[in-house]
Amino acid sequence: MPARVQTQQLRHVPKDYAVRHAQLNGATAISIPMAPISEALFPKMSQLAAQNNDVEMGELYHRGAQLSALVLFPIGSLMIFFPKEVLFLWTGNAVLATNTHLLAGILSFGVLLHYGVMGTLDLLQMSYGWLKPALYSRLIAFAVLGPVMIGMTLTYEAIGAAICWLIIYCSYLLLTPYFVFRRLLPNEKWNWYLQDLGMPLLVAVGIIGAGRVLVAVPTNKISLLLYLIFILGMALSAVAFSMRHTRLYITSTALKFARELQ
Repeated sequence: MPARVQTQQLRHVPKDYAVRHAQLNGATAISIPMAPISEALFPKMSQLAAQNNDVEMGELYHRGAQLSALVLFPIGSLMIFFPKEVLFLWTGNAVLATNTHLLAGILSFGVLLHYGVMGTLDLLQMSYGWLKPALYSRLIAFAVLGPVMIGMTLTYEAIGAAICWLIIYCSYLLLTPYFVFRRLLPNEKWNWYLQDLGMPLLVAVGIIGAGRVLVAVPTNKISLLLYLIFILGMALSAVAFSMRHTRLYITSTALKFARELQ
């Protein structure tokens, strides 16, 4: 739905609903690119799992994880460091952006962890038809943090619930990979942590964070849009070259294009 239409609709609904609507839509928009990536990966991963081909599965898994990181980490980092600015550009409503940006940033961090970190890990489990780690980690997290979330929600309302939600996704990151890689692709665990997760996340957060801290953010709407596009493009480029599979794809494509021009 176009942002202008959504903004017009929000003017005719209660303020609390409008605020929650903007917060949730701004945060969950990060996850949109994961759907086509998952649909492209899952059939081939299932085939390799049925063949017990761990070598090709490892390569495919890393390609999928790095593609997810390339798409999600820069965009997610932008929403974490610039939630107010992004919401303002999206809705055109400065008051709404001011009222929603803190919660939207927290929710965006949770969505980034869920889809950027756990997305391909869940695909790996589904490919082998072994979902115990995902199930048990979620049950443990909700059993331990569920009562805490109730208390935080009653005390701090939506902010408290969002913080607990973020803690739950952090607990997934601590619990699920340990159990998954004990059984599936055990030799790929540290490659996943360092190359598919740690390096691209550090690069994206570093560049977007520096753009937030070191540079005065423009207030003019057009200048702000151009600035956010610029630092997002820088983060995308740096993340792409920080990972082996995306770097090889870019360089091979560039060489092929250069040969065709000769």
